[in-house]
Amino acid sequence: MSNKAKTNGNGDDQDRYQGKVKWFSEKRGYGFIQIDDEEVFIHRSTLLAFGIAKLQNDDIVTDALIDSERGRIVETLFGVERPPIPPELMADTPAEGEVIADVKFFHNHKGYGFIVADEVDEDIFIHFRVLEKNGFSTLEQGQRLLVGLEDGERGKQVTTIRIYTGDDDMTEDVVEEPPKKKAKKSSAKTRKDDKPSDEA
Repeated sequence: MSNKAKTNGNGDDQDRYQGKVKWFSEKRGYGFIQIDDEEVFIHRSTLLAFGIAKLQNDDIVTDALIDSERGRIVETLFGVERPPIPPELMADTPAEGEVIADVKFFHNHKGYGFIVADEVDEDIFIHFRVLEKNGFSTLEQGQRLLVGLEDGERGKQVTTIRIYTGDDDMTEDVVEEPPKKKAKKSSAKTRKDDKPSDEA
């Protein structure tokens, strides 16, 4: 089945195609779109012309293609749809055995990254296979997660992942001390003209 889309009928006779983002590297400035059985190159400049700076894995894009010396590439981007995260992959409180963690970085084209958690001293390695197993295709830097961990040969390993949607305000965990009572001032006053008597 072809992913060729219909033209919009406004005089633009470019053929439009729909595909899924296989990966896009913000650092390298390019990536690839899977359209049918073909991987099509897309450059950052095409995204900027559309008004965005990056794509995520599994984004659905509508585009127009042109031929180049290295095959077809995306010439024009017409639309980007981001699939919603299923509710079962999100939670606002950690379950038993889960810890809150932050994504330090994740390289889509290399397939791995690292996360950090307050309960663990060292950075925690995370591989794309773990993401796939838990229903994810990518992670974003700074993203808040709920992860299950286990001990491996090279330290902690991630076993489960969910998106953390809880409140980051930790002030509720701070116990406020009651205000201290002010000491009462003595009512006795010494007048400047009160002097010790010389009389015996």
